[in-house]
Amino acid sequence: MKRKVTKQAIEALHAQLCKVYKLPLIPIVWTSTRRGRFVYKPTTIRLGINCWRGIKTSYIHEFAHYVDYSTHGPYLHHGKEFYDSLLKVAEHVLGNPKKYKWSTEYKSVLSRWREDTLDRD
Repeated sequence: MKRKVTKQAIEALHAQLCKVYKLPLIPIVWTSTRRGRFVYKPTTIRLGINCWRGIKTSYIHEFAHYVDYSTHGPYLHHGKEFYDSLLKVAEHVLGNPKKYKWSTEYKSVLSRWREDTLDRD
């Protein structure tokens, strides 16, 4: 049986990652939508309680945007810098980036996925 990820678990993970990456603790705004979003003005992570890709996967994706934004500024696309941030965050959270749900990613992110080091399963 798959364990449900709770809001409290995501918020605890968020506090931990902000410390690890030495980033200010920005709010997570919970919505009724089916998607997540990183907003840079005001800086927040928005997560839909019924995210189509799963709350944890959606959080990892949006936190990678926060890392990318904090390093490179407010261009919010899914280029190489974002991909590199996503790999690092996924590895930190999951222990191995292969465990990330790559099948839920945008084509622009998948195009950067290194087939020689990651499995598409």
